[in-house]
Amino acid sequence: MMLSVAGCASDGDSATTSVDEGTTTTVAETTTTSMSELALSDLTGNWDNSTLLLMVTDQGEYSIAAAGTVDPDQALMWGFVARNGLQFNFITGTQRECPGQTGVYEAMINDDKLTLTLVDDPCELRAEGFEDIFSKTPG
Repeated sequence: MMLSVAGCASDGDSATTSVDEGTTTTVAETTTTSMSELALSDLTGNWDNSTLLLMVTDQGEYSIAAAGTVDPDQALMWGFVARNGLQFNFITGTQRECPGQTGVYEAMINDDKLTLTLVDDPCELRAEGFEDIFSKTPG
């Protein structure tokens, strides 16, 4: 006895497989694991990439200073960060560098390392400064 199985592939083409009676066929299952979405609270803390120091508060406020800066009044820019789906929007306040501009980034954290991948940002200072991976720092 011959068993035929027909199906439709993802590209719309059909495929048929025939199996003789007494033959065992094993189909492997494919599992896709997606990384969990980061919450805004995952960004909370101080992050340093040797170029910039990114500080994010529990309230979603952020400031960016030159690496090694300890005085918050020396911030190059500040504003707030908001999560929008899988992306984070860094909205700059109306004073200092890049006033009123929004930078959009995808974020990934692995072993206390923060990678911000540029989606869109008119602020060159922030876009260039976010290119390097950040490390979480105490404080």
